[in-house]
Amino acid sequence: MRGRMSAAKSYAAPYELGEPMQGGAVGEVVASNAEGIAVGDHVLHFLGWREYAAVDAKSAVKVDPDAAPLSTYLGVLGMTGL
Repeated sequence: MRGRMSAAKSYAAPYELGEPMQGGAVGEVVASNAEGIAVGDHVLHFLGWREYAAVDAKSAVKVDPDAAPLSTYLGVLGMTGL
C-alpha cells in the first residue's frame, strides 16, 4: 500500500487522488437481494476502504461479529492471519 502512495516507480501503479485505498474491508449489509446474505449481516470484501460498496454476493464472505471483533477478520482471522 505504501508503494502506491507516491509517483515513484513501484510494483503497482500509484493511487489516483480521491481513489479509495485498496484492501480488505468489513461492513454491515444495508441492502441485499442475494440468497444467504441478509440486511444486518456482516461481510468481508476486497473493494477497498469506502463508506458504501456494491459487492457481488460471490465476492462477499460472511463474518460473525459474535465470534470475534470485526477487526480481527482483517488480521488474524483474515487473509494475513490463519
